[in-house]
Order: sequence, then structure tokens, then C-alpha cells
Amino acid sequence: AMRLGVNIPNVGNRQYAASATITYPSAITGGPTPPAAFDWRSVNGHSYVSDIKNQGSCGSCWAFASTAALESKALISMNTPDVNLNLAEQTLVSCSGAGTCNGGQVDRVADYLQKTGDGAETTFPYTGKDTACSTAQANWQNNAFKISNWQYVNRWNTTDKLTIDKIKNALYNSGPLPATFNVYSDFYSYRSGIYSATSTSYQGRHAVTIVGYDDNAKALIVKNSWGTGWGENGYFRVAYNQIHGTRAKMEFGQEVLAYGSASTPGAVCLFSLSQTSQTAAATASNGSFNVTVNSTGTSCTWTAVSSVNWITVTGGASGSGNGKVSFEIAANTSNQTRTGTIKVGEQTFTVTQAAASSPIPSCSLTASA
Repeated sequence: AMRLGVNIPNVGNRQYAASATITYPSAITGGPTPPAAFDWRSVNGHSYVSDIKNQGSCGSCWAFASTAALESKALISMNTPDVNLNLAEQTLVSCSGAGTCNGGQVDRVADYLQKTGDGAETTFPYTGKDTACSTAQANWQNNAFKISNWQYVNRWNTTDKLTIDKIKNALYNSGPLPATFNVYSDFYSYRSGIYSATSTSYQGRHAVTIVGYDDNAKALIVKNSWGTGWGENGYFRVAYNQIHGTRAKMEFGQEVLAYGSASTPGAVCLFSLSQTSQTAAATASNGSFNVTVNSTGTSCTWTAVSSVNWITVTGGASGSGNGKVSFEIAANTSNQTRTGTIKVGEQTFTVTQAAASSPIPSCSLTASA
């Protein structure tokens, strides 16, 4: 089941007071003029966006949207594109106080990411439940990624009008942006194209991450947390005329946040692979890929581990720094396609091998007497 999970903020608190003045950073009001189209998944051929994830039946979209923005901001701040940085949404669900599986608030998460930060997925693997914070790996905070600050691009109950130019400036000059909106039932069945809400069946509020835009299509490009099987491989495009302040019922961008720079006080080892998949014939074959290491003040060691016995790592089973992994693929004698992986740090290389060709049935004839 797909879950939403953004709670309506308390409009009387310090952050949502209607009379408060919003101070926008230069990323929102100034900076280089954004081009007519931009996508953080393809910046000069490189991606600063982590892989699509799946929140499952837990109403933790607020944690996934915020984590996705943090992952991207870290890659931008460290200038390490094409790395699938994988941070722990469960930390935000269980430890931040910003929400639970019954929903949360993206601004309260931002406060937590500035004060405490978030660690690698391995420090608190996702359970999709309100798991106790005490079950997280001890001292994960020592290597947590934090943001230096954050600002609203738009906020709940504000009298300021959200514009596409504000979103574009913040996105282009700051990085991917957590955003919230109203969900109607037709959103669940979205498959492709530019979305505008047409259903009258209101479902609740949802949080996602804006990663790009296209003036020609008049659409924002948005990362969801419902797996790659939903939408356009986990993403969707939403029409400019659906944003908050346009009287569109979707009110996309009820809240939009921009993060400051992201960093970690601990040592960081980020691995990227020259390729992430290979398709193989049913016959025996081999292959290889290169491992590139981006580190901060530490020597990074790694191991290459196969998940199946028909893929054997023959070279580069371990290394320190950049290296090359070689492997052999055994012949597939079954009539089923099979898939296996090789893991290097948080990175996954996937091998898909074709099924063996089915033999042509034969028969013998005997002459009649």
C-alpha cells in the first residue's frame, strides 16, 4: 500500500506565525539566472540525485523527501556526483521527534538535520515502523551529515505568493527541495506525462522532492518515494499551474524548503561504479567494472561481494582507493532468466542473464510393417 504522511502544521507556532517575515537566502532571490530547463539528475552528464526508494505502508513520506534532499545536498557540497549516497530515513522516523508512521512535518525535520543530522542507512536500516530510537547503531551521530542552515521557499499559511521563479531559483542555486501538496485519488494511478489533479476525492497531504523543471513543458520534475514501479520510474512531472497560490486544489508547494550546505565531521567513503549493470547471454561469460573512491580525510577500503554462486569475483575482490572488479558468469542451463548482484560499499552492480534456449523437441518414426 502507498502511504502519504504530512501532518497539518500548528499555525500558531513560531515557524508558522502568519505575521512572521520570511528571510530568503540568495539562492531564492538571486544568484545565477536559471536556464529554461534543469535537472539535478543530469548536470553535464552527471547525477546528484540518489536512487528511488520505497516508504512502504508507513506514512513517512516527510522523512523520505527530507532525506532525499539531504543526500543530494551532500553530493553537491562535496562535488561527488554519480554516487548513490544512502542515508537512514528510519533515524528521522524514530529519533527526530518530527513525526511517526502516522505523518510528520518537513520543517521540524530540517531543524533536526541542522542540529543532529542523519547517518548512513547501515546505521539504522529502514523498518517501516515506529521502531525505538535506541535500536540505532551506537554513536552514529559521529559520522552524520548535517545541513548548515535551511530556509523556507514557501510555507504553510503564508501570505507571500509562491511563484515558479522562486522554485527555479532555489532549485538551481541550492539543490533539490522538499515540498508538500494535497493528494487526490487520481495521483495514485499516475503512470507518465504531466500531472494535474482532476479527481475530487481528497486523500491527504504528501511530501516529495523537487529535482528539476522544464519551461517548455511547463512542468516541475519530482522524486517520489513509492518505488520505481510507480510513475516515470519513481518520478512524476507536475504542471506549473498546480502550484500553491494558483487556486489549484493540488496546492503543490504548500511548503517548500531549501537546505544550506551539507557536511559531516567524520570520515566519508563514497564509492561510484563505472557501470551499474550488465546483460549476459546464457553461455558462460565475464565482465568488469571500475570502482572510484571519493573520500574525506581517510583511506577507504572496500570489498566486492557476489550475492549468488554463479557470479564469481575473479579480480579486485578487495581494494583501497580506486580499483577494478573482474568477474565470471557461469552458464545458465535453466529456462529461467536470472539476476544476481555484486556489492561494493553502498553500490550495487546487477547482472541479468538470459535463460538457456529451449531444445527443439524431436521424435522418431518407425516404418510400418
